[in-house]
Amino acid sequence: YELRTGSSFFAKRPARPFPPPFSSAVPPVSAPMCRDAFRNFHFNRSFSRKRFLRGITNGDDAVIFSPYYIGVADGVGAWNTRPQGHAALWSRLILHFWALETEQQVLRFNSSNYQPPTEDCSLLSPISALQASYETTTAITKSSPFLGTTTACLALLLPPTTLLLTNVGDSQAFVFRPSEGKFIARTEEQWHWFDCPRQLGTNSPDTPEGVGKVVGVQVKEGDLVLVATDGLVDNLWEAEVVRELTQWVETGEDEEQMAEKLVQKAKLVAGDPWGLSPYMERAVEQGLGIEGGKWDDISVVVARCRRK
Repeated sequence: YELRTGSSFFAKRPARPFPPPFSSAVPPVSAPMCRDAFRNFHFNRSFSRKRFLRGITNGDDAVIFSPYYIGVADGVGAWNTRPQGHAALWSRLILHFWALETEQQVLRFNSSNYQPPTEDCSLLSPISALQASYETTTAITKSSPFLGTTTACLALLLPPTTLLLTNVGDSQAFVFRPSEGKFIARTEEQWHWFDCPRQLGTNSPDTPEGVGKVVGVQVKEGDLVLVATDGLVDNLWEAEVVRELTQWVETGEDEEQMAEKLVQKAKLVAGDPWGLSPYMERAVEQGLGIEGGKWDDISVVVARCRRK
């Protein structure tokens, strides 16, 4: 199988520009990447050539997708009040280096082009890849310093039919099976306390190896994989998302249209000061007088499992 993807975004405010040498732009095919990753990366402030990063920036969120993996990361916006705070850079770096490490793991089993491995998939570990990404991001941002933290939620497809969902924080991943009309797998949100998710980065005690959780599921052709930052799940209940996915399957729209519909529905709730939302419900449970939705960046990737 492979993943056919669609994505949609809403940003509550523009991202802070990335500091040199990094570029927040979507990289051209021939662009120089930060490829000398992990243990051999040396950051040089005098290096003027732009280094492009995998993925897309949406406000403080970042998104990445390919035929074999998808992911989102939610940079914690409070860091933008600090002179050296770069929430959007942290979310993008975490996904960039996770993707590179994942592909490096795959290449250990394949001598040429990036293809899913054909042998021992157990040696592919999304947690170890995320840990390597976290360590690299920490190393290259520490001396500058570029401060920030981010959540991370990832889905990795392994042959023949194994899907691994990995999560740190309050973004979420779901697998929807149309024939059953329900989610057959999902990650759980992780918080330290209300509105403070587990997160990777500056001054945080959390690490992928320490708190990262993996959920494995066997997928079938036609299953839908959804990864989204908390801008979606704080504003739409799971039943609403299931209803939208079910209607989408019936109408035959493409993945891009489905992602856009989910983002627009979440945005309506987010901007409604009197709307009912999961965020409001959790706040009330904590004794807080919060009403309406949560105005936040919203990043959604929808993928359909299909035969190659």
